[in-house]
Amino acid sequence: MFDPADLTEAFGLIYEPNSIFTTQVGVGFHQIFGNEFTAKTDDTKTAEIETFKSEMGIESISKLSLKIEENITYGSFLRLYSGFERLDTWDVRWDNIVTANVNSWLHVNLTFLMVYDVSESFTTQTKEVLEIGISYRLL
Repeated sequence: MFDPADLTEAFGLIYEPNSIFTTQVGVGFHQIFGNEFTAKTDDTKTAEIETFKSEMGIESISKLSLKIEENITYGSFLRLYSGFERLDTWDVRWDNIVTANVNSWLHVNLTFLMVYDVSESFTTQTKEVLEIGISYRLL
């Protein structure tokens, strides 16, 4: 079970100038459900521990999918969100992945993730991953 669980819905406008890049902006609804881990849902100004939080704000999502070479692709996903009550603070999630198919059985992924969410941490969090995969057929 997810604890906490994030759920986001949005409606707005999408701009898709080509098959490589899309961006959308609109009004977003963000709900957080917590059971045992309530740091993102609890309002510290009240005595009761809240296990649900809902807010409405502005959301922007941009996606990029680029073929660098015949066997190398780059993908990027950027999500920006800010609640209407806190427009001076934006949550940022930026995923980047470079995928290389070295040959028919060897694949390499290089991933970079950056997250800034003040409800989790006051500092920017990053993650870098190098994945090497070997694929084969049994039948």
